[in-house]
Amino acid sequence: MSSTGRVTQACARCRKQKLKCDALRPCLLCVRAGVECEARFIPPKARSDRASPARRRRSTAHTNRAGAHQTSLLSSSSSTTSIPSFPQPSASPNAQVPAACGQHQSPRGERQDAPDQSPNESQQFGANTSVIGFAKNVFRHNDLASPSITSTIPGDPGVFRRSTSRWTLHRMIMPPPTVMHTLLEAYFDRVHWFIYLFHQQSFMTRADALLSGSPWTRQDMPAIMTMLTASAMALKCILNDPEWAGHSVLATYALDARSLLADFIGEIRIHLIDLLDDSQIETVQVCILLGTYYIYHGSPSLAWSILGMAVRTAYALALHCEDPEDHPQIALQVRHRTWNHVTVADTFSAMIYGRPAGLDAEFAQVQPLSEMDDTVVTLEVTTTDEPDNLISTLSRLPFHVLKYRLYTITRRALDTFRLLRLRDPLSSEDQQALISAVSHIESLLGAWQKEVPPHLSWDDWQNVDPNGPFPAKLHDLTHVGESQTRIFYLQAMVLQVTYDSTLILIHRPLLEHKMAAGATLSSSQNFVSRSLEVAVDAALRISRVPMAKFNHHLSLSFAFMHFFTAGVILCIPPARQPFSSLAQEAKAGIMRIILTCRDLGSSSQIARHIDQLLTALLRITVLREMDNALQNQRAGVVSAEQGNAATASFNSDAPPCQVVDDRPSLNDQASLYSNQSYSTSVPSRLAASLATNLTGEGDAEFSFDLGGVHDNPGIEFDTQLDEAFGTFGQMMFNVQPDDPYTPWNWGSRSR
Repeated sequence: MSSTGRVTQACARCRKQKLKCDALRPCLLCVRAGVECEARFIPPKARSDRASPARRRRSTAHTNRAGAHQTSLLSSSSSTTSIPSFPQPSASPNAQVPAACGQHQSPRGERQDAPDQSPNESQQFGANTSVIGFAKNVFRHNDLASPSITSTIPGDPGVFRRSTSRWTLHRMIMPPPTVMHTLLEAYFDRVHWFIYLFHQQSFMTRADALLSGSPWTRQDMPAIMTMLTASAMALKCILNDPEWAGHSVLATYALDARSLLADFIGEIRIHLIDLLDDSQIETVQVCILLGTYYIYHGSPSLAWSILGMAVRTAYALALHCEDPEDHPQIALQVRHRTWNHVTVADTFSAMIYGRPAGLDAEFAQVQPLSEMDDTVVTLEVTTTDEPDNLISTLSRLPFHVLKYRLYTITRRALDTFRLLRLRDPLSSEDQQALISAVSHIESLLGAWQKEVPPHLSWDDWQNVDPNGPFPAKLHDLTHVGESQTRIFYLQAMVLQVTYDSTLILIHRPLLEHKMAAGATLSSSQNFVSRSLEVAVDAALRISRVPMAKFNHHLSLSFAFMHFFTAGVILCIPPARQPFSSLAQEAKAGIMRIILTCRDLGSSSQIARHIDQLLTALLRITVLREMDNALQNQRAGVVSAEQGNAATASFNSDAPPCQVVDDRPSLNDQASLYSNQSYSTSVPSRLAASLATNLTGEGDAEFSFDLGGVHDNPGIEFDTQLDEAFGTFGQMMFNVQPDDPYTPWNWGSRSR
């Protein structure tokens, strides 16, 4: 049968709007839009080029070669190259500005409805052809006119919303443009440097146009929802910040910040299903921000599902695939930024929830970033002797590039440990496989650490006042503005906390699992001891991070998540090495974390919850430390030759031992410790001995033989401590005490 009306290229309108055109004229999209479907003329040479996939791939490779050096940071190999110098901005401030979040626009500025927003969905690698796509291929291969269907499966009614259809908010009135502009500026100050999704100038330009224009159409809904979500994130950061100038702006319009936040979140939830139905890049961005909001400030179970929707929508938009042809530079970078954070959010949620990641490991590669007008750091001239055209070698990109690669390493660790299928206790084969995996991932972290530039290195920042003079290594920051210097300081802390948390993550399995009897190798014992040392050192570094610098930023909640991990790790040394110098340092680290959580509890409910968890855990840890120390002391005093008789005499002659034998169970010790009744019942001589071990002063009559405690395999962790450490991922998952569906509030769910 001969072909009837079948064409070989998209029509002029679909090509211009980056839409997937039908194989018949007139195409369905033009029919729906009520415009003439005009054929697009392609010169013979151009048609030949476009018909050659090999030539197109070579052209794409040539275009991307300039940025290939940047992607070396993003690979999972153990490269030791230094941070590359990024090219100058490829988009000027006067460049054509797309819609707020990278969507396509018509020449009149109206966004066109497109049932299929993925220009290269047909090129998705590793995916099967859709049901409708399979049918179209069959028709084409048999030289038949393929069906004019834009759906991917049968049954799609193809509901079309005309661009002229009116749309408005359902449960709130949009605040005045001045208020919204102030909130969005707060978002780019408090959130954007940490979560890299938008192009600031184009986002603000589109937002101002929507806020000043009326009425809205249905096609404006995704961009408006993105604005509301960004504003909600900003409001959550500044609620308790008395120094934020925007409070006066809200007061001018008689707006309450908390009520406004509730209105924003409620409105977003109403339209979330419509956003998912639209399946545009704004859908991914809203799901990322809303899922992040619920991780830190709402329901963890809801956060898990919403972040999963971001992953699914990103797949549907083929953000992981080769870039669309002739895509505007700004829109292209927005696609890359959005996809890259999808990989970060997916890895982070898999790590804290203890569940499999949503992204396929083979497709979870980050997209390359390029210098833009919003990534170059502007230098400030401080004296008249300095030239006005100082060229900055600093960029905002290295932080994000390094963060993406660090999460790539974390994802590799998660995937590796999951595939090992470790049993408890570990057999000799399990031990060797685990040690090999930990060593390899640790080498990747070492290579990553060597690539951190001075202005993002915590070693160079930790003793520096960000508002004071800088050391020689940071001389490049002498002409950088105070606000950008503060951002570099925060980014350096984020990288260090993330690095140390990854170290703890990869060494956790060796600390969580017991060794099978008779299967423990001497090399494994040494590696386990080293794992504890590495994890404790990393936890101590985290405990010293000045968390107050993160206050009123989104990153505060992120850092507190890792503070909790560090606190749990630091509870191990006191139980294993009672009253040793390491145990004392670990307890001091836990106290720093608890006190920091109390200081910032008004800004973060995560901090308040961590305070409750670690305070109870520290009490149990201290009691268990004393229990282990006394057991070891008794083993040293009572010789094997004395046997049971000596033991009976030891229990009957001395009051101090009676206190030990009559001590309440471990389940009751925490409450006794909190009431200080147990500590006051300890005789004065034993108390003096404990003080001697704590301070290193006084006599040594009751000094403990710590050498026998250091690596004694017979001393186990306290039951509560072992459970807390083994399931602390679930504790982080249920880190919100206000969530009525967490175990912490099961007793109060009826209220």
